[in-house]
Amino acid sequence: MMNDLYLTLNFVIFQVMPYAILAILLLGSFARYLISPFSWKSQSSELIDKKDLMWGANLFHIGVIIVFFGHVFGLFTPSAILDMMGMTPAVHQLVEVFVGGTFAVVAVLGIFILFFRRCFNDRVRTASRPS
Repeated sequence: MMNDLYLTLNFVIFQVMPYAILAILLLGSFARYLISPFSWKSQSSELIDKKDLMWGANLFHIGVIIVFFGHVFGLFTPSAILDMMGMTPAVHQLVEVFVGGTFAVVAVLGIFILFFRRCFNDRVRTASRPS
């Protein structure tokens, strides 16, 4: 009984949900573009304060991009290739934790810089909307 539940949950979480989420993302984006096409704007505050924006945005994007490609590498690299590279599962996990953790911290640091810029820079806060 538990094994059947495990297999069903495994199937739903790893084989159904990613495609459902991707479909919702694409259909929702397309619907928003059709219904209110001019709501797609950044409301950039780059002209008000560039220095903190540059640091925060760059750290955030570098962190998120490395973490994303780390997931792609970890999920889609066959174990035969890892064996050819001489990576044991323990070494692979250690690299994942170290590199992923480091760049997750970089992304969160970028978010904090952007958050504090938005909340504590008077000029940026005045030009911001609650959304």
